[in-house]
Parts: sequence; structure tokens; C-alpha cells
Amino acid sequence: MRLVVGGKWSPERESSALKLIAEESAYLVFTDIVDRVYRIGKVLVIRSADITTTVSKLSSRVTSAVAYPDALVDSFTRAIMRDKSVLYVSTSPFPTLGGASLCVETLLKQLALNHGFKTTALSEFTVASEGIQLIHSSPASLIRKAKTIAPNHSLVLTQLTGAPELHDIDTPVLVRIPSFEHFCIDTEKLVSCDFTQCTNCPRGKDLHWAKHLLACSLFVESVVWRMTGKRPFTIYPFMDMNKHTVSSTGDKITFIRGWPQKGAHLVRTLAQLLPDKTFLCVDCAPGIFDNLSNVEVVPPTGDMRTIWKQTRLLLVPSVVAEAFGRVSVEAMHNGIPVIGTPVGGIPEVIGSANCITDKKPEEWVAAIKKYNDPNYYQERSSQVIQTAKEFNLDGRVNEFVQLHTAILHDSQASMTRVFGSHYEPKLSIITSIYGAERFLPSFFDDLASQDFQDFEIVFIDANSPTHDVDILLQRLSEFRRVRYIRTYKREGIYASWNRGVDVAAGKYVAIANADDRHEPSALLKQVQILDTSPTISLVYNDYLRVDERGNVIKPEVAPDFDPVTLAKYCYTGTHVMMRKADLNKAGRFDENMTVAGDYEMWLRMASLGMKFQRIPEFLSFYLDHSNTITRSNFDKCQSETQLVQRRYSQL
Repeated sequence: MRLVVGGKWSPERESSALKLIAEESAYLVFTDIVDRVYRIGKVLVIRSADITTTVSKLSSRVTSAVAYPDALVDSFTRAIMRDKSVLYVSTSPFPTLGGASLCVETLLKQLALNHGFKTTALSEFTVASEGIQLIHSSPASLIRKAKTIAPNHSLVLTQLTGAPELHDIDTPVLVRIPSFEHFCIDTEKLVSCDFTQCTNCPRGKDLHWAKHLLACSLFVESVVWRMTGKRPFTIYPFMDMNKHTVSSTGDKITFIRGWPQKGAHLVRTLAQLLPDKTFLCVDCAPGIFDNLSNVEVVPPTGDMRTIWKQTRLLLVPSVVAEAFGRVSVEAMHNGIPVIGTPVGGIPEVIGSANCITDKKPEEWVAAIKKYNDPNYYQERSSQVIQTAKEFNLDGRVNEFVQLHTAILHDSQASMTRVFGSHYEPKLSIITSIYGAERFLPSFFDDLASQDFQDFEIVFIDANSPTHDVDILLQRLSEFRRVRYIRTYKREGIYASWNRGVDVAAGKYVAIANADDRHEPSALLKQVQILDTSPTISLVYNDYLRVDERGNVIKPEVAPDFDPVTLAKYCYTGTHVMMRKADLNKAGRFDENMTVAGDYEMWLRMASLGMKFQRIPEFLSFYLDHSNTITRSNFDKCQSETQLVQRRYSQL
């Protein structure tokens, strides 16, 4: 990391610094406020007269220091600002209706007003929008004009089906895929589509040229990935919930876009079976709800607050695979529970537990009647408000800013989604996966069979080349809380573990590799020791080394805890559980290591006087196969182990 030193604080310089925070490539410190530090990426910019004092305060991350005059530092600031300019190309950027375009408008406004970006929209329509420069163009000249002005921007963002026409410009192009219009020839076919033939879809070729793809849900990511062979990054839609907030809700059961592919015929049947309930149907196909006195049909509206004021429960019974489910987020934001079908991106939004697999109307009637209980309704209302916060605007825009930087500077970015965010677990199980698709079904079977279930899974997807997330989405309903983190680039296992520890909600932390297996009582016995022995920081157990068929290769019997013996060899195995507070005291896993970072951490904890306890039972299974990190990095394993042992030779 470079250190750049300048002069004193001024309002103008602080303003520039604040605009650069999102770039995460430097620090800025002013002479008279030495402790005011701004990170702006890989470059460390410090304005301080006393460079020695400042460097000592900023730890060992500074690898070099150069003193530059103020003018040069200010010039550096302006140069970075030119890297924060997004051009959006569309045939109609911000129509009155249309969730996909509204999301982009919201993003561009936030980038301009809160992140110091210059944002430009090139379109055949010019609708005024705060903070966004609008440039008019006829359809015939749209692409030509885009190619002309693109070099003045750091990134081109488009949702055009015809985006391939932008393939030959030097400026990076990010193609956002908000729905199926980019690749499905006939959306009606989605009713019966199982998405197994996507690789044969001719429209998918429209996306083959694109280096950078942005999906609006993990489901869309999976479909596009299978179709193009390229894995998109996912950022959920950019929604300003302030525009959809109501102070109170009503008593109606609401259904949006009442068309057959959205489940209109089912809703008609439900209205017939529940004559005491009032249904509100927005934007419905003609004739479907005729002659039903308890159904009120209203036209589409640009202000959904008029709908939410009347709504008690939202139904999303789609038979077509929805890309996301924007209206569900709006409803949940206002405390309105949602019942839907487990198709497309709907489970990602409302949670698998709120999806009804059975198409029989009786199942839906039973689910609706549960909400007659005021206590049940209040509990679910509180939970969905918490779920809606997972799609908060600031978080999504920050993810986009990270992605923008990653595309330009080949740096890291990440996105996060917590399923079951209302639940507070005792234990956080952290697993980092990369190419683990074949192990995950039995991994989830193993966790689901544990006697102890008061846990969350922190699932770090280090840009895996296999479809691991598909299996995760299929198993979500079996677990109380799952935090999914996806990184833009592959990262080392210890960087992933640190990422997991940072967000872990449990008081205890366990590390579980995708190929790890446990006896059903394993987690419970480890938790009981930490519960009853407050001086113990880490629990480990004996384990069996097995092959891929489950045959025992070797029983591994560990000695009782002794720091001196631990400094000679690592006997704790990989199936340990720790107090998060003690792990935090010890610091972070060493991300410079490839294989021995866990061993280094256990020795570090021991060197701080922390105590471990062994459970003398075979409670876990270590799968010994050719692709383990240890086997595939044998020489590195030996050299790192020797390095760690020298580091803690005084134990």
C-alpha cells in the first residue's frame, strides 16, 4: 500500500475525500486532524506534517511512503473522480411504469447524489431525473452516439436486448439482466419451462459477447450462467422504499397483474372459496374475475401506496418463473405478509417457508386462514419487515460501487443475502465453497440431521465455477438462517473465513468444509462444553479419516490439549468450535497462507493463554481425497507448517 503525504485540512479537500471513500483505494489524513483517515483503495493518501507519527498510527499495512505537494495530491484526486462516470444506454430509460427501468433510475440518482459519480442516460426519450444528465438520441443513431461518448465514461450500463452492438467499444460494458426479455423468445413458454434447455436458446447468443453480466437475482444468474457459460454477478434491484411506505395497511387480499401466467385462475378459485374475504386485483386480464362480488378490480397505478393502504395479505401464485419479485419487497417493507409459489426468484424474496408447493386451492385457503389469528399475523408482519431490510437501497448501491471498482481495477467485490434474518442463532457455521457442487447435497443432509439446530450457515461462495448456489437455494427451507455471500473474484479460504467471522451472528463459531461430515450429536456436544466451561475457548474431537465411499482409512485420536505438543504438530483436526469473542481477540486468519492458516490461528490462540478441550469421541469424518487443499498443495503445506512452528517455537 502506498503512502502519499500532503498538507493541511480544508473544506474543499475534505469534500473531495468524502466523495472518494467508495473507491476504497487510499487513506487521507490532514495535518491538524491526524486521526481522520479515509480509505480510498490501494493508494494511501495522507495529509500530515509528521509522517513518522502518522505511519506508526496506521499499522504495518503501509509499505512505502512518498511526500507529495498539495497540488499533486489534488490532481490525483481529480483523476480518480474521472473514473466515476457511468453512461446508461437505453431506448427508454425511465418510463412511468416498469420496475426494471425504475431500478436503474434509482441507481443512477444515488450514484450522482451520494457517491460523487457523474451519471448520464442516453435515450430516445428525455424524462427529467434528479442528478442525471440526459442526452436525447433517435433510435437509429442511439448506438452510434453511445460509441462516441462512451470513452468519456468509466463504465457503460445497458439493458438493451441489442447490447451486442456495443461489443467493440473500449469502455467496459455491464449488461444488466432484469428479466427474461433478454433471452426468452416467448415468455409464455416459461409456464412449462424447466430451464434445462437454456444452452440451446438462440437468444442466449446475444449475451455471449458480454464480459460483464449483472443479474437481478440468484435464479436469473443461474439461468444465464447455464445459457452462456458465463457466470453473472448478482445485485438485487435498486428500490427506494421511501416511495412505497404507508403509515397503515388495510384488510384486503391483494393480487398484482391478474393474468393467467401469474396465477389468476387460482386466485379466482380462492375468492370463490373465501366469500368472507375481500380481494383486490390490480391490472387484471379481462373477464377472469367477472361475477365475483368480493373481488375489486383496479387498473395499474404508478403509486403503489394506494394499493398497500388497502392490503393485509399479498398473493404471488405465479406459474411462470418470476425473475425477482419487486412488489413482494414493497409489501413486506410495509409489514404485509406474502404467500407465493416456489418458482423462479420468488423464494429468494419471500423465503421458501412462505411458498406453497401444492397447487391445490385447499392448501392456499389453509395458509390464508392462518392469518386470521392476530398474534400469528403480528409475528409474521414483524418478520417480513426484517426480511425487506435485506433489499435496502444503500446496501445494493454500495455493492454496485464495489462492482464498478472491481471491473475497472480488477479488485474484489461481494454481495450478501440473509435468509431468515429475523432469527438470532447461538452458533454460526462458516463454510467457504469453490467447486463443491458434488459434496453439497450430503453436506446439507449432514447439517439437517444434527441434534443441535440453533445455528446459522454462513455460506461464502468464492466465485465458484460449479453451480453450488443452486443446491443452496433448493435446501433453504430446511434451515432457520442462511447468510449467502458471493465474491466477484476467487479468494483464498482464509480470506473467506475472515469474511464469515466478520458477519457471524452466533456467540460460537464452527468451521465446516463442504466435504466435512459429523455424527448427529457432534455440534450438540461441542456446544455443551462451551456452555458449561467458560474458560474453554476452543473444542476439538477425535475423527475418522475416510475415503469417498465412506470406508475408514485411519482413526485419528488426538491428545489432550497441551500448547507445547500443539507447536510440534496440529492435532485438533478441522472440526473445531470456538467462542467468537475469543477468536476476535486473537485477530484474523492469516490471509497470506494457503494451507496452514487454521493451524497458525490455533497456535496464536494458545500463545495468548486460551485453553482448548478435547472430546475423546469420534464425532466427525475427514474426507481424504485428491482435491483437498492439503494434498493439492503438499509442498506449500510443508513450508507453511514449518513457518508456523518457527513462529510459535517459544510455546
